Amino acid sequence: MNDFLSKLKPHRNILHKTKNINPHKHWVVLLKVFFIVSVISIILNLLLSYLIKKEKIFQTQSVISKPPSLLKEKLLNDVTESFNQKEVKSNEFKTVKVFKDPSL
Repeated sequence: MNDFLSKLKPHRNILHKTKNINPHKHWVVLLKVFFIVSVISIILNLLLSYLIKKEKIFQTQSVISKPPSLLKEKLLNDVTESFNQKEVKSNEFKTVKVFKDPSL
């Protein structure tokens, strides 16, 4: 039994050394991280306030492009041409007083 305990003793010392906690070291790391985050936050807030002051924060470049046509232009031109022809025919009927008999 003593032989077994003597073998465990060095391992227990190694485990005990690795579990050492150094509070001073950890507080220093926490303080450094806090100050770094604080400085970054201050810089970003100053930049944001500067952009708001110059009114450049929400400005976007508008792209002006030709909107897509919702109508088929060829068909629209055909329909307007048809109406123009009908208008010309109706004006001819209004001006001409003699009509031909279609049955002849």
